[in-house]
Amino acid sequence: MKTQTTHETPAAVAATPLARLGASHGYRLDGDTVHLNASFVSADAARADAGRAWSLRLVAAAEAPASAETILAAHVVTETPLPPLSELTGAVENYEVAAGALAPSGKREYHLALALVARDAAGEVAVHDFFAYARPEAFLQPRLVGAVGCWFESDTELVLDLDTIVNPRAADNLSGTLSVEVWALATPYTGGAFSGTPVAGAILGSLAGNDGWHPEAFHLRATRPGADARHLVVMLREWNGVAYVTRDHVSFAIPAPVAAQPAAAVKAVATEPAVARVAEAADQVENATAAAPKVPVKSSKSVSGAKTHEPAVENAPKAAVKTPAKSTAKATTTKSAKKSGK
Repeated sequence: MKTQTTHETPAAVAATPLARLGASHGYRLDGDTVHLNASFVSADAARADAGRAWSLRLVAAAEAPASAETILAAHVVTETPLPPLSELTGAVENYEVAAGALAPSGKREYHLALALVARDAAGEVAVHDFFAYARPEAFLQPRLVGAVGCWFESDTELVLDLDTIVNPRAADNLSGTLSVEVWALATPYTGGAFSGTPVAGAILGSLAGNDGWHPEAFHLRATRPGADARHLVVMLREWNGVAYVTRDHVSFAIPAPVAAQPAAAVKAVATEPAVARVAEAADQVENATAAAPKVPVKSSKSVSGAKTHEPAVENAPKAAVKTPAKSTAKATTTKSAKKSGK
């Protein structure tokens, strides 16, 4: 999907900023690429350049960023280095650059903001100016729809039960290779980069746009997480030609129980109904093939109206899969979006 936003009113953030965004700036999202453009203003560009490296940062947040602190805490869609400001200030045309974009995980809408950031010789980062765009973005990417169940049958076997996996992009927009992975984390996961222990995983293959899968329950070889891991996270990830990136996720607040405690089995439910909406036309996402064996899934076009940066998980276990009938004893809990600004 391609979206474009520009604005002509800068917004100061610091009491004494060394540089600011100029009268015109904006972004354009094109799949996993973002195009940034901006002009810059500085009363003393030589002083601004002294001991500092400048960059443009595009961030996404659940609420429109209103301060430098919220900019620094937001999900980074991209950050690209700038030439010295002495080369940019006073330029007739906007500075333009294309860079890789890392969309936030999930289906919700996000507010985007463009920030002018400087890093000093000590590595300290400061936001000198930013602008929050009015229109939120809903990112079109493969997603989990419906209920998601995850529990241990034993110390070495994990059952993963997914209602539906959908690709809401245009019909001719084949996904990259998809994988489903379960990770154990010490802290709650809200998207973006993470650090944890791989528990189980499987390669699924590529899914056509405007299509969906209704997979059988996966029975995966698993490694039970250590005592310090307090959260299990099921991640749907996509190969983007460089790495696997998380497109959607479901978090479990407690570790999955063993089979001896079936009453405590956890079940997460997606906040979006099992029917996903077909989004407008999206550009072709380059498909990458994976050498790992693929888990058999049942493809179905009964999903009404839809078929359907983090590091790559090189060492996540790719487990052999059995596909028996779905388990029936599961309690329920609740589960865990790109369209541009004004």
